[in-house]
Amino acid sequence: MRLPVSLLALPLLAACATEPPSAPAAGPAASQRPYTLADLHIPPTAMEREPKEKAGPRPSRAQTRSWVGQANEAALDLPTLTCFKGKSCEYWYQPDLQYLVYMAEGNQTLVCLKPGEVVRDIVAPGAQVWIPHQPYSFGKGPQRTECIAFMPRRAGLNQQISLFTSERKYDLNVETHKRTHHVEVRWRYPEDYLATLNGQAIALPAAAGGDWRDRTTELAYRDRRCTYTLDGDTPEWRPVPTPDSQPAVCDDGEVTVINFTPGALGAYGAPILWRIGADGTRIPVQYGRMNATYRVAGIHDHLLLATGAQEVHIRRTRP
Repeated sequence: MRLPVSLLALPLLAACATEPPSAPAAGPAASQRPYTLADLHIPPTAMEREPKEKAGPRPSRAQTRSWVGQANEAALDLPTLTCFKGKSCEYWYQPDLQYLVYMAEGNQTLVCLKPGEVVRDIVAPGAQVWIPHQPYSFGKGPQRTECIAFMPRRAGLNQQISLFTSERKYDLNVETHKRTHHVEVRWRYPEDYLATLNGQAIALPAAAGGDWRDRTTELAYRDRRCTYTLDGDTPEWRPVPTPDSQPAVCDDGEVTVINFTPGALGAYGAPILWRIGADGTRIPVQYGRMNATYRVAGIHDHLLLATGAQEVHIRRTRP
């Protein structure tokens, strides 16, 4: 049976009249991939480049000494041409590394911290090797930056210096020479670079008023009482105010905190602390050292710091 041509054409015309399916609506633009540490291209250390040694039989003492030396050398970050910005050498900060710093006899090298950090203590060789290091600062509020000035007394030294701050620890491997020296050493912090690349605000350490605690002693502002006076000698270890302007001696009702210059206790010897009784006798008192502070159990009207013939008296002026 043959159908009329007009009937055969109807399905074709219907198909042509049908609208094509519409394109799917465009969704929101795909967000850009956040930057990661790999995007910073921080040079790997020798320790990261070399394959790990497989476990074997118990090593000899000579082998372990060799391994310790190799590990220390592999963890040493060396200055490169790309680390310099003007006079300042900027290392990438990594907590497991030590940083090579050149210092010159009779010349100073500034070691600067991250803005907002405060130095709590410095572990370094004694005053017979180093001219007393002094902390300096510039800027205000969260941008306040502390720098420590180091000056060796002689060339030919290779020693370790550790800086303990309110945020982290820095390990310096110091070589001293006659003339060659770093003028200034700083650090680049990967988390700050990532925050900038990802359009985020850089997290600065809390300012003195941020959490309402002194960044050196951790005493809460609302709880501290600083009604103490100092008299006596003026040795290098004499108590000093903190970078946040907290007086040298304060208490929170339970513990008395005495603050010293960072590094002074190690360089000049830590004084012995006594409690002075009503009859003037020296009585042992329970205390401990934390960084560059003494933390004394209880509240006392009269304390004495003494080493040799040098004495500093601490007296509470009112309850």
